[in-house]
Amino acid sequence: MEHSNDLRVEDTTVKSNTIYSSISSNRHESNLSCYQNYLLYSRCRCPIIYDLRDNRPILQLFGHSDEVNGQQFVLDYECREQSSLYIISTSYDKTAIIWEVYNDPTDDQGIGYRILHSITSLESEYNFLSRCALRKGGKFISVTTSLTGSVYLWLDNHITDIFKASYYCFDSKLHVMKSEGANYILLFLAGSDNVIHVFQISNNKLLHLLDLRGHDDWIKCLDTLQIKTKTCEILLASASQDSYIRVWYIKLVGIDDVDVRQIRTVVSREALDRTDGKGVHKLTATLETVLSGHEGIVHGLCWFKKQPESKILLASCSADKNIVIWKSSLAPDRCEITDGLRKLNLYDSCPATSGAWLEMHRLGETGEMNLPFLGLCISADESSLYALSLRGAIHRWKHVEGDWIPEPAITGHHEPVTDLSWEKSGAYLLSSSLDRTCRIHAIASCDGKWHELARPQVHGHEINCIASLNFSKFASGAEEKTIRAFGATRFFIENFRVLAREVSDVTVSDISEFPVHAQLPALGLSNRGSQCPYEIVDPNDKSGSASNAWYGMSKLVEKLSKSTHLDSLPSEEILLQSTLWWETNKLFGHCNELHALASDSSGSFLASASKANRPDLAEIYVWECKGFRKAATIAHHSLTITRLRFSPNDKYLLSVSRDRTWSLSERTGLLRPAYKKVAGTTKSSATHERIIWDCAWTKDSSHFMTVSRDKKAILWSIDNVLQQTLAEKGEQTASLNYRVLRQFEKSIQSVDCGSYRFSSDLNLFALGFEDGSLELHLVSSSSDKWQIMHTFTRLHQLTIRRLAFQPIGPESEEEEDSSGSIMLLASASDDCVVKLTEFSLSRPRFLSSER
Repeated sequence: MEHSNDLRVEDTTVKSNTIYSSISSNRHESNLSCYQNYLLYSRCRCPIIYDLRDNRPILQLFGHSDEVNGQQFVLDYECREQSSLYIISTSYDKTAIIWEVYNDPTDDQGIGYRILHSITSLESEYNFLSRCALRKGGKFISVTTSLTGSVYLWLDNHITDIFKASYYCFDSKLHVMKSEGANYILLFLAGSDNVIHVFQISNNKLLHLLDLRGHDDWIKCLDTLQIKTKTCEILLASASQDSYIRVWYIKLVGIDDVDVRQIRTVVSREALDRTDGKGVHKLTATLETVLSGHEGIVHGLCWFKKQPESKILLASCSADKNIVIWKSSLAPDRCEITDGLRKLNLYDSCPATSGAWLEMHRLGETGEMNLPFLGLCISADESSLYALSLRGAIHRWKHVEGDWIPEPAITGHHEPVTDLSWEKSGAYLLSSSLDRTCRIHAIASCDGKWHELARPQVHGHEINCIASLNFSKFASGAEEKTIRAFGATRFFIENFRVLAREVSDVTVSDISEFPVHAQLPALGLSNRGSQCPYEIVDPNDKSGSASNAWYGMSKLVEKLSKSTHLDSLPSEEILLQSTLWWETNKLFGHCNELHALASDSSGSFLASASKANRPDLAEIYVWECKGFRKAATIAHHSLTITRLRFSPNDKYLLSVSRDRTWSLSERTGLLRPAYKKVAGTTKSSATHERIIWDCAWTKDSSHFMTVSRDKKAILWSIDNVLQQTLAEKGEQTASLNYRVLRQFEKSIQSVDCGSYRFSSDLNLFALGFEDGSLELHLVSSSSDKWQIMHTFTRLHQLTIRRLAFQPIGPESEEEEDSSGSIMLLASASDDCVVKLTEFSLSRPRFLSSER
C-alpha cells in the first residue's frame, strides 16, 4: 500500500539471518527420524529439518494449516542415490503432504523445498492417524490410516485402494523383501485389536497376508531390520501398551522349502502375489523373543541397522522414563536336517535366536522431574541417539568408548511463548511461556552459538509475563495474583562465567551471599535456596526428617551437589533439575492473574498489571525494587492492560489496553508516588478502534508507537501529547493529534524500536503480524515520513506476540562501522518458538524525503 508520506532512503540494503531458533517437537509418538546428517521432527504446523552437523534447525516446511501429527523421510527402495530429500507428513488439517527438499543457491540458507503431492482425507471429519511411504522410479507409494480404521493406498496423489478395518492403526511400516530377483512390498500395521496385520502391496492393491498375535494390549510402534546376508529375511520388532516388546522372524520361503514340523509358530498365506508370474513364495513368521524390561507403555522402537549380525541391537523407549538398548548375538552356522532325499533348512536358525537377549544400556536420569519418552531414533552413523520427551525436548546421547554420554538437548517451549525480556546489557534473553517455564538463552563460548543455558523457573501456573531487573534478578507474573521475584544462584553465576562470558556487574562479595542451588518443594510453588539441587537424605535416618527418593539413586544429582559449575553445556536432565533460581520476594496486591510486567532501565522500578473487566482491577502498580514496596498506583484503564513500557530515559511509563486507550505517566522524583499520570486517550477520543496490542518507545524517549488489531500503527509525539492535555482535569477535549498513522492490511500484534545509527531523526521499528510475518520500517520523527525496509514473510508460523531488540551496551555504541550496522532481534510466537534474527543494515549514501 502506497502513502503520500513515504520516506525514501537510497542505497540501503538489509540482510537478515536467523542465528538461533529454540524449537522443540510436537508431542506425538514416533515423531523423530534421521537420514544422512539430518533430524526430522515437527513443531506446530511445520515439519522441521535439523542439521546435526551445525546443530541448528535449518528449514521449516510451510504448507499445513493445522498441527502436524507425524512425519518421516521417504527413501528410494531401489537404493538409488538421491539428490534431494523426500518427506511425508500428516496433519490435523486432514491432509498428507509429500515434500521435496533440495539445494537452492539463491536462498540465504542454501536450501529450498516444494510440495510434490498433497493428499486430502476422504473422510472430511477424521484425521490421518499414521503414515508411511516409499519411492520407486520417481513415483511415491504411500499408505495412510484414519481414525475410522480405513487404510488408504496412494500412488502419488491418486488413491488406488481402500481397506476398511475394524481397528485403529497406530503405526505403519513399509518394507521391501527381495527373493530370486523379485520385489515384494510388505505393509505392517500396528492395530488396536492387539494384532500386527501384514499386507502385500501388488498392482496398487492391498492384499492381506497374515496376522501376528501375542500382545495383550494396543500395539503402539513397529520397526523392521533387514538381515544383510539374506534379502528375504527380516526382523520385526513390535511394542505395546502391555509394556512388552516382541521380536518376530519373518521370511520368504518357497512352497517346497517349509517343513511345519520344524516351525514353532507359523502363520502364512497360500502364496504371495508375484507380478512376473515366476515361482511362488510363502511368508512365514516366528516369534523369536519377548523383552520385558520396561514398566510402562513402550512408545518407540529403533533397530541399529548398520551393526553386524554378530551384534544385533534394538533401542526402545517407554513411559517409565527409560531408554533401553538390547543386544542379541548371531546364531551358529545354519544346520541342515535330512528328511528322506531332501535337505531342509532348520527354521530355528534365526540370527536373533542364539542365547538370551541382554539389556546392554539403560538411559534416562532417574528422578521426579524427568518425563516419559514418546519416540526415538538413531543417527545415520549410529553414534548418537535421540529421544523425544513428553514436553517436546529432544534428548541426545553420544556413544563414546562403549558408553552413552548425555549431550545438550534440542530444547524449546512446548506451549505459546508469552513474553521476552533482555538482560539490561544484552548478556542473555529471558523467555516465558504457557508451558509454565522461564528459560535463559545466551551465547556459549565453546562454539559461539546460542543455547538454552538455564531454566530458572519451573512453575505450577502458566506464566504470562516476565521482566529482567538486572543480571542476577528478574520478576515473573503468572495465572495467579502474586508477582514472584527471583535471584541467581552461585551455581548459575559460575556456569555463566565458564560457559558464556565473564560477569562484570556481579562482585565476588555479592556471589558469596547467593545460595549455591535452588530447590522446588514437591508440594510447593516457591523455589528456595539450598546447598544441593535436591535434598539427599539418608532413608535410615530415624530423626523424623522427610525421606527423599534421590538418595543413592541419581549419580547426576550427587555429582552436581559436589560441583561448583558445569564443564560443558547442560543436558536436558540438568536443565530440568539443577538450574532453578531461588525466589527472593513475593509481591501481593492484584486481585486477578498477572498479565503485564515492565522494569525501567536501571531495574529500580517494576510496573505490573493484571487481567481486568472493570476500572478498579485495571490499576497499574509501580514497585520500588530495592525493598519491593509499592511506590505508585495509576488508574486510567477499564479493561486488561496488554503492555507496559518504561521510556529509555525512565521519565515516562506507557500503558496500552484492551479498552482501545493508552495512558502516559511521568516520574515525579518522589518516593511516593513515584509516577503520576499526565496524559492519555479516552474511549471518546481514542484513535484506535480495536484492542491496542503493543507499544514501543524511540531511543531518545521523544516518541512512542502503538499498534492495534485495527491494523493501524501510530507514532505519537510526547511534546504534542503534553501540550494538548488540560492540566486541571488530565483529560482531552478532543482526539489527540498523532505524528504519523499507517494503515496495514493485517492485524499488528507486536512492535519494538531499534537504534538506527545513521540518522538521529530516523527510527527503526519492527512490526510483528498475526500471520507470523515481520516487517522493518524506518520512521522519521520530524518529517512524518515512513519507509518499509525489509519483509520477512514467514518468520513464524503463528502470531508474533513479542519483539525485542537486543540492548546495545556503551562499548558497542562507541564503535564506528563504516559499512553498516548489525542488530539482533528476538521474536516469540504462538507457535512456541523463540528466534533470534540478525539484521545487517548497510550505510545509506544519502537520505531523501521526496518520492
